[in-house]
Amino acid sequence: MSALLKRLQQATEMLAQAQELEKPRDFRIGVYKSGRVPKLLYVIDATGKQLDLIEHDEGITITEDYMALFDTKYKFVSMRGGRGGGKTDTVAMILVLMLYTAPLRVLCFREVQNSIRQSVYASLKKQIERLKLDSFFAGSTDNEIRGANGSLVIFKGLRDQTVDNIKSYSDIDLCWGEEARALTDKSLQILIPTIRNEGARFFFTWNPQLDSDAVYKKFVLNTRDDVIDIDVSYKNNPWFPVTMEVERVEDQKALPTDQYEWIWEGKILPARVGSVYFNEVRTAYEQNRITRVAVDPMLAVHQFWDLGISDDTAIILVQIHLSEVRCVGYIANRGKPLSFYNEEVRAWGQTNQVSMWGTMFLPHDAAARSLHTGINTDQMMKNFGWTTKVGPKLAVDIGIRAARMMFPTVWIDKDNCGQLIDCLKNYSYKENPDGSLGEPLHDAFSHGADAFRYIALEREKLTSTNKKQNNGQVMHRNHTVFKRA
Repeated sequence: MSALLKRLQQATEMLAQAQELEKPRDFRIGVYKSGRVPKLLYVIDATGKQLDLIEHDEGITITEDYMALFDTKYKFVSMRGGRGGGKTDTVAMILVLMLYTAPLRVLCFREVQNSIRQSVYASLKKQIERLKLDSFFAGSTDNEIRGANGSLVIFKGLRDQTVDNIKSYSDIDLCWGEEARALTDKSLQILIPTIRNEGARFFFTWNPQLDSDAVYKKFVLNTRDDVIDIDVSYKNNPWFPVTMEVERVEDQKALPTDQYEWIWEGKILPARVGSVYFNEVRTAYEQNRITRVAVDPMLAVHQFWDLGISDDTAIILVQIHLSEVRCVGYIANRGKPLSFYNEEVRAWGQTNQVSMWGTMFLPHDAAARSLHTGINTDQMMKNFGWTTKVGPKLAVDIGIRAARMMFPTVWIDKDNCGQLIDCLKNYSYKENPDGSLGEPLHDAFSHGADAFRYIALEREKLTSTNKKQNNGQVMHRNHTVFKRA
């Protein structure tokens, strides 16, 4: 009996699918003005075409902000903003309608996806049910969404994909990147060129965190004609729930301004939440100490190195004047011999017309002999003609405390030290399973941050210039090195 019922159910679903294909539903979507007050502007169909109607299907609404998703002149559509903008649900609804009207192949992706529960699968299924399209998408599985017209949606995490795996997605028509803030340059550089279908498009939904995020640099700062970036938050949502408004008001009272504006308004933060130097970087931005700082020809340039072999070697070029610590240059690379960095620093000096080199400060491991050469890094740099000093091995927290004390006197050139700024914004502690914080993470951002710590540990020993050239005269601040942006 149960087998008969199952066959009957399958037959009913097939009949419903056939009817949907033979006579598809005409959806009428209400497009409302962006804002907190509901105001109907016009009505469109499921393809985005404006209709000569004044009534729409109940509950099937969007704001004018989302019309760019229907406009095929935009290959890349970035929908960013804080909580309450309805980004995920609205994009999911529009995507379901697109799948219903055309046999699209869609890739929904994140940087990391350990299970289908971490994808937008549930959001799409919710919209399918809300639009009463269950029978049309009855062929879906627990891992894919399939439409009766041949539409297909797959879900992947990009970090786990190889170049060869991603090549299998070349016939995709549309890609939706959710939680796009976490996407890396590497993932985007592999995925985007791989999607070769004529007219293929990319949607991104996200709440930005830093101006150094890959998607922010690629789609917010981009002025290409086929890129559009739209800011959507609770302020743009006429249907913002009362319960969320209560939560928003409480957060506005309780949270620091920058964190509230990040969570609810989608504004970028000065540094990553929980980063070691969050408060210090924020203050530096507020005081305009992360700006354009030129090399002063009257001051010596000191070097602070963090050595790496398989990972980054980082070098900060520093000038000292009175109480100021000026970070005027930054060099980083990996897998290169010391001769390469020697040439890089010399070339940087020529480009910036450095007239006087100070001391090259090396970390404690520079005193260790190389198994290949029999001499240590310190001696090799001396052989290149540098005046060097090897620092002591101290606990990391001692250096962090010193760096925090030094930070109010630090000026950083935003153009020549962009990588260093990213390191200071992102340098974070490891979070233990119990929620407590452990040692700072050793990652792509720790090398520049380590070199910055070494500046603080040697700060009291640094001089502005050679005493013979200074002749004991009072030195005045050269304001011309701080350029207008």
